[in-house]
Amino acid sequence: MIAKADLHIHTVHSDGSDTIPALLNNIRQAGIDLFSLTDHDTLNGTLAILSTPDLPAAFLPGIEFSCAGGAGKCHILGYGFDPTHPALLSLVKEGLDRRKKKLLIRLSHLKRSHGIVFSPTEEDWLFSLNAAGKPHLASLLIANGYASDKQEAIDRFLSHIPGGGERTDARDAIDAIHRAGGVALLAHPLGGEGEARLSEAAFQDKLSRLLPMGIDGLECAYSLYTRAERERLTSTAQHHSLLISGGSDYHGTNKTIPLGRLSSDNSDPPASSLTLLHRFGLL
Repeated sequence: MIAKADLHIHTVHSDGSDTIPALLNNIRQAGIDLFSLTDHDTLNGTLAILSTPDLPAAFLPGIEFSCAGGAGKCHILGYGFDPTHPALLSLVKEGLDRRKKKLLIRLSHLKRSHGIVFSPTEEDWLFSLNAAGKPHLASLLIANGYASDKQEAIDRFLSHIPGGGERTDARDAIDAIHRAGGVALLAHPLGGEGEARLSEAAFQDKLSRLLPMGIDGLECAYSLYTRAERERLTSTAQHHSLLISGGSDYHGTNKTIPLGRLSSDNSDPPASSLTLLHRFGLL
């Protein structure tokens, strides 16, 4: 029986801190019955889990694309796809190339604006990562004595860096996920951690742009949302016959969100309310 699910999780393959073995151990400790790994613009972690025997819980392949385009900035989650499909692999490569470009821009900014230059070994480590982001740069800033914690490092040195904001077009992300046999959902529709909360009008406008693109669902249950917000999103999803998902957006020690947390007010919904799972026959 699947009672507890978390469908939004990140590892070291993007901007989380958990290795795959560490995540699987934490999944077991948290009592999670079903999970999805949704690393940014990469399938490496998902492929590693698919090749791991004796998983502690049921697993649904996932990914998260950082998108823009006609719907503005948004994050598109993909689930239940073929991770070897050429259309998906092509989009993943494009996304990773953009992230490498963004890393170069951030390193240039740190040197030009703050006189900060990392050692060749540190830079080699950054470029060896699938998706080096602010948490990784913040770790190096702390290690070199420029900040006392990650939030300070991000606020002082990494926020509002001009350029490097290119993202995958939302229409392309949805299309690639569909071509690979999966479904595409809007992540944290009212805004994620560190983002301004969208008004109802702004959310409805974004959704109205995504519906013609073929969006399949909404992440209605989310670690930062109250029961009232979840119920409002659920009502909207039902009105448009959209799938419903839920996830914590867990990043290990890189964020303070606990694994398996699907609400901000201890009103976590049961897995049975996540219709995405019914779509794949997991309930």
